[in-house]
Amino acid sequence: MHVQALQFPLPSATFETESSSMKSAQQRQTVFADVASHGYAAAAHVAFPGIGRLRPDGDGYSWVPVSHIFGK
Repeated sequence: MHVQALQFPLPSATFETESSSMKSAQQRQTVFADVASHGYAAAAHVAFPGIGRLRPDGDGYSWVPVSHIFGK
């Protein structure tokens, strides 16, 4: 994943720098679906805190970061 604000809601979005745009989009969809269905935390190239969960949202996903406030 390159841009969380674009590719979580639209996993099929690709970039010219990817070696295989079609395979990259398919892999993102597979991984995002797996993470969302199992409900486990996922680390990715996202803003701090970089750990959270994916929630199905229309044709894509919403990123729900974990709280970075300790003890809450």
